[in-house]
Amino acid sequence: KFATKAAVTYSGYVGTVSPFTNELLVAGINEHRATNIPFKAIVEVVPTTSSMKIVMKQIDEITPSTTAIDMHHYHMKPFTAKKPLVFKDLTPIVLHKDTKVLKSKTNVKTFESTFGQTVGLDMTFKVDTESDLYDHKTVMDAWANYKYNPFIAGWFHFTETAIKANGMPTARFHKYSIVLNPSKSVTKEAELNLMLTLATKKDTQEPQIVKMINLVGSQMETIALPRSSKHELSLHECLQ
Repeated sequence: KFATKAAVTYSGYVGTVSPFTNELLVAGINEHRATNIPFKAIVEVVPTTSSMKIVMKQIDEITPSTTAIDMHHYHMKPFTAKKPLVFKDLTPIVLHKDTKVLKSKTNVKTFESTFGQTVGLDMTFKVDTESDLYDHKTVMDAWANYKYNPFIAGWFHFTETAIKANGMPTARFHKYSIVLNPSKSVTKEAELNLMLTLATKKDTQEPQIVKMINLVGSQMETIALPRSSKHELSLHECLQ
């Protein structure tokens, strides 16, 4: 069984220690990302049939009255702070009472969109951002910074910020969440069946299928490839 919940927070700041109050005076940026998958996965592997079944179910903590679960949350917040040194106060700098989130001259724009209904899930994408503009074109222009490559975007995840009108990143306030509403989601369980088949053919030999007959000893057997199912017929076509 597998369940996923993870969070990471990064705060970078510059500043000094006041010689009068012996406090830390800084300005910086806080980046926070949290992922919560409210499902448990049950994986069943059957080596003799080269198949695997994955069953996704809601976790037991979800009740009929649960209306909002943040599946993914991200925010980028510029801040200033005044707090005692860590030797005197262990409170994280972003949670201290004298930490202030900076606001730019750009008004906060709110965007909300629902999705997931085609698979029976009631999900909402919510954004609060100080981007100059926020629409589909602006988002695509921002992706141009990463050559439209999700791997490059993942390497530079810390640049996922509010953006200027020309698509360039900024240090402004930016926050978004993907929220699931279980009470309005009709899909409570999903099942996925996978089958892996290995077939070989040498010279004029008829196609052969390779099966595992003993998982512990990794014993394999080779038999003639049947034509009784659609995927077996597809294997015959591939090996011709």
